Amino acid sequence: MNVNMSNSGNYSCQAFNNKTLRSQTSEPSAITVLEEISGSSVKPSTNLPVEGTSVSLTCEASGSVFIRNWMKDGSDLTPTDNMILSDNNRVLTFNTVKRKDSGEYFCQISNPVSSDEAKYIMTVNYGPENVQIKGPNEINIKGTLKLTCSAESTPTARFTWFLNGTEILTNSLSTLKKRLNFLTVATTPVKPGII
Repeated sequence: MNVNMSNSGNYSCQAFNNKTLRSQTSEPSAITVLEEISGSSVKPSTNLPVEGTSVSLTCEASGSVFIRNWMKDGSDLTPTDNMILSDNNRVLTFNTVKRKDSGEYFCQISNPVSSDEAKYIMTVNYGPENVQIKGPNEINIKGTLKLTCSAESTPTARFTWFLNGTEILTNSLSTLKKRLNFLTVATTPVKPGII
């Protein structure tokens, strides 16, 4: 017999003796036909997790799913006070996601006849925070001033420089190099097109 999902159910058998004319029926035996697990995936509730917001990861699969286990960065996931597992471990919810929640999440799905897994790499976006300028407070009139601006941010922050509250433009009388988080000011003339 080719087994399919409709063959699940309670099976019993009956024995009959044609001399005694007696019969006896067995206790029912529950048989479950299992479908192999396939098409596993972990889907986020948002493609842009931002620190302090709620994020859910949903572990989906086709087939007869018995068990779902979650892992983070290769170790069994231990839920913290901001995480909830629900719907038989199908949904992992972060009430308020934190930057330390960034990492690689695996959902392992299994039944007695098959298993599968899916992963999702979560990057929690935050910042900018702790913006600071480093460099000298005083400099000679003909010297070169080099300042460095830093910030804690994911993704990396973009920097704009200001002098006395006004954005510094590259066409000023002194050379300004505005690359990433460095600002260099020198007293040489600016050549057109050079930043």
